[in-house]
Amino acid sequence: LVLLNLDDPAGDELAGTSPMHHLDVIKRFAPELKFDVILGDISLARYGETLVDKARELGGTLQMWDLAQSTARNYHDGEKLSLAFRHIFDGERVR
Repeated sequence: LVLLNLDDPAGDELAGTSPMHHLDVIKRFAPELKFDVILGDISLARYGETLVDKARELGGTLQMWDLAQSTARNYHDGEKLSLAFRHIFDGERVR
């Protein structure tokens, strides 16, 4: 499972990079590593099929959920994350 970062233009963790770049970095440093699920916030839907295709390159499927806090959109919400994780792991979507 890969959890993609939320957009945080002012942040320092991969600030200004796309989720495709995030996945390319993983692929470059661990080319044989495969993932079942790539999890991202619904805000990443703007990347469309490009992000879906990139997830497939890593052997996984893209799942998008509302994962951001309602007040600070550049931070993951713990409860929302736990619901997404529970859905993924309970559904045996991970090998």
